Amino acid sequence: MIALQRILGFKMDDKGQNSKLIAVGDPQRPQAFYPLEHEVTVSAGETLLARCIYNTTTQDTMTRIGQ
Repeated sequence: MIALQRILGFKMDDKGQNSKLIAVGDPQRPQAFYPLEHEVTVSAGETLLARCIYNTTTQDTMTRIGQ
């Protein structure tokens, strides 16, 4: 199970059918980008995707980017 607060990086194939998880980060760390644990080759037509998962169910105010 993935923790409730994570930044996930994926590589999608050129047909948009298969994705591979290539990175996981913590949005609470002081910067968003860190070196990958292994080299990733991105070929023409492939897409890089990022998703930020953040649990705000205990908050009663709006959450803005960077907070």
